[in-house]
Amino acid sequence: MTQTPDIPPDIPAIPARTPEQVAKADRALRLATALRDNLRRRKVAAPVRVKPRN
Repeated sequence: MTQTPDIPPDIPAIPARTPEQVAKADRALRLATALRDNLRRRKVAAPVRVKPRN
């Protein structure tokens, strides 16, 4: 029986991100941040509503 060294399985290479992918990710992050900040501002500026008593 032939002995073979333990060879780890081939790990697929991760291709480098293209400039378009980088720009898309940056835009998504900016949009998410803007939406989160906008929601915070709306919550702060929202009038307090009092429920009417029956």
